[in-house]
Amino acid sequence: MVHCYVLEQFTWLNSIFLKPLKNILIMFNFVFIIFLTVFSLLSTIYLYKENYKKNVFDSNTFKIEGDKSEVFQRIKESSRLHGWILIESSNDDYLRYKIPFSMFFWGGIVKVFLISKINQIEINFQKRPIFIKSKIQDSILEKHVAEVLEDISIGKI
Repeated sequence: MVHCYVLEQFTWLNSIFLKPLKNILIMFNFVFIIFLTVFSLLSTIYLYKENYKKNVFDSNTFKIEGDKSEVFQRIKESSRLHGWILIESSNDDYLRYKIPFSMFFWGGIVKVFLISKINQIEINFQKRPIFIKSKIQDSILEKHVAEVLEDISIGKI
């Protein structure tokens, strides 16, 4: 008899506390999923609005006048100030950088080639996003390169 009494108390407890709690949790999950969907939609709109630009550069090649080693050092300093990580370097001709990830950018690799011509140095940038190749990632990567170019005062070809 005692055992049945305990079961009856449990069903009473279940009907009063657990069922409403279960319904509240279901509603909370539903509201949370709606919140995540709205947040995802708003962040996607922000990404396209703020970061998507068509072809920041017409060309990946830029010219500057001056000494090749001096330009090489200015590129190294400017890229270090912008948080780029130098992966590889060789004889004032070639630099390879990793650009770290940020909130909406998953990182990228930038190769910089310096070609010496008569009284001019030609700088060629090759850019590649690390994880996903998309227009947004490409335009963010181009913004990073544009910031470095502004620092070293290079005019486009």
